[in-house]
Amino acid sequence: MFVVTGYYTTSLSIDVSEDDISNRSFAFGIDPTSNSTTNDPWVSSALIEYDQPYPAVTPSTNKYPNHCLALCMNVYCTNKPMAQSTYSIAFPLQQVKFDIVKYYNGKNVENPEETPAIRTIDLYPDTESDSAICGSYRCPGGPDSGYTCSSPDYEERNGTCYQFGTNTTSSSCSCDSGNKTCNYVIFNNDGTPSNQPIPFCAAWDGSYEIAGEFGKSNGDFAFRATVSTDFPGDNIITDKIEFSSTIAYPGMNQIPMQVDVTNVHTVRSTPTVVGNITAVSAQPYTFAYRLSKDADVRVAIFDASNGDNINYGGTNNGNITAPSGNSNGALVRTLVDWQPRIGEGMKGVDKDTQITEFDSWDGRNDNGLLLPAGNYITAIQAKAQDEWPGVDFSRAVTRQMSLDPLKLTDIVATG
Repeated sequence: MFVVTGYYTTSLSIDVSEDDISNRSFAFGIDPTSNSTTNDPWVSSALIEYDQPYPAVTPSTNKYPNHCLALCMNVYCTNKPMAQSTYSIAFPLQQVKFDIVKYYNGKNVENPEETPAIRTIDLYPDTESDSAICGSYRCPGGPDSGYTCSSPDYEERNGTCYQFGTNTTSSSCSCDSGNKTCNYVIFNNDGTPSNQPIPFCAAWDGSYEIAGEFGKSNGDFAFRATVSTDFPGDNIITDKIEFSSTIAYPGMNQIPMQVDVTNVHTVRSTPTVVGNITAVSAQPYTFAYRLSKDADVRVAIFDASNGDNINYGGTNNGNITAPSGNSNGALVRTLVDWQPRIGEGMKGVDKDTQITEFDSWDGRNDNGLLLPAGNYITAIQAKAQDEWPGVDFSRAVTRQMSLDPLKLTDIVATG
C-alpha cells in the first residue's frame, strides 16, 4: 500500500549533491568552508552545534550546522486496484509520529522496549488536503464496462499516459477489447499519485525532558518515524483501511543525529534552612545546575523590580562577552563571572551520568553589602567554543528568589 523512508535535514538552506537527495546522510556547502573537517561526515552531518541560533536570531540568514534539525520522512503510496477490482479508494494519512531516542550501550533504536522515546512529536496532517491523501485509481470505462486492470503497467493522469508510478510519459496505455483487460488505470486527481513522495517533517532543537524540565544533553540520537491511518472502506472492496508503518533513522549509509551544544538545565534554587523549632529559609542560597559539557559559566543576580527591561544573558551574535544587563541598575551581583565549570561527563550504559555544579549566594551585592528584602532573579548562562565558528552561548536559565535577610525563629517564652 505504501513505503516509508526517513532522513534528516536542517530547517535552513543547505546545498546537497544529487546523489545525496535520497538519504541526506551528508551535507555540503556548510559554514565555514575553510574548516578541514567539512568533508568528514562524522563531523559535519546531522549536527546540532549551537544552543541558540547562530549568528543571528533570524534563522533564514544562518548557515548549517546550527541550532536545530528537521526530522523528515517520505511516504509513497501504491494504491492500485487490487486483483479483479476495477477501482481503488483514496484514503488520508491521519497521523504522523516522530519518536526521538538516544543511543546507549547495546540498545536497538528500532525496538521501543529497549530504547523508549525521550521525546515524541506528533503531526496531524490536514486530511482534506491532497498533500496528505493517497489518491485513487479506476479502470477505463467505469465499473460497468466489464474491463479489468489488475497489475497495470501504466496510468493516465490529466489525459497523459505515464509509466505507472513515474513521471515518464508513454504511448502504451491501451485496452484489449477481446479479453476485456487494460494495461493502465486512470488517476482520479483526489490526492497524491502512487510512488510520489508525501513529505512530513518535524523540527527538533535537541531538547527533551530531563528531571522534570526541558534541556539538552550531548550525544548521538536517532528517531523512529511512524505513519498510520484508520479509515472506513466502502464495504465492497474493503470494509476498512487500517495500517501503521515505522522506519528508523539512521539507516544504511546514514549517520546518527549528533548534539554538541552548550546547555544549562536541571536548575534548582535552594535556601539554607535554619531553626530548630521553627524552620525558616535564609541565605546563603545554593544554585544547583547541570551542563551539557564543560564550559565557562556566568551566574548573575538581578533586581526583579526593574521589570522586563533586563538582558539576562548573551546571544550567539559573535561577541565573546555577554551583555551585562546593568544599563538600568538591575544587576546587583555577579556571583560567577565566566568561570570554568564541569559538564555532565561521560555517557552511562543505560543513562547519562549526573554531575551537578553548585554555586552559593550570601544575599550581598558586589560591594559586600547585604541587600534589602525583595524579589530577585538569578540568571545562569554558559558558553564554550570548539572547531566551529563563534561562541556557543547557552540560553540563560532564570530562577526567581525571595530574599528576606531578617527572620526570627526559635522564639521561646519563659517565665
